[in-house]
Amino acid sequence: MRIPKLSTGVADGLRAAFRLRASPRQSAAATVQDRSALLKDEPWIPLAAAAQIMYDELAGTAWRAMADREASTEGRLNYMAACLVRNVPIEGRAPPSSTHKSIPSGDFDDGIIKGGGKYFQRYYESYLTFLDMRVRAEDLLDALERMKTTEP
Repeated sequence: MRIPKLSTGVADGLRAAFRLRASPRQSAAATVQDRSALLKDEPWIPLAAAAQIMYDELAGTAWRAMADREASTEGRLNYMAACLVRNVPIEGRAPPSSTHKSIPSGDFDDGIIKGGGKYFQRYYESYLTFLDMRVRAEDLLDALERMKTTEP
């Protein structure tokens, strides 16, 4: 069977339509992270998103007032993330690993959360210690309920 020749314009259009493009690194990482969460059948929330949720949900509380003392938006979210990591189990990955592991809450006493909750760096290390930190949705809701009734 003979395959008909396509005009140059049609062939170029088909090539463009089916051309595979490299996905941005963050999108690819999010896909891998989502896949591992689906395998565990648990809803995970990135720590940065959880910090934003906490900031919004704790409006009018002493927790929010303490966060608002920070000069920058990122600093406010870092404060919320720091409060959360001391109250609920957190998972993250240590670069270059692609697997998430549980991070003991005591580890967070030796460093600082940066990027609005996106990563953690120990004071004595020149590189990022943990990336892609996440919290279970259920743990976040429990922490929010406790924090709404307590003071920092």
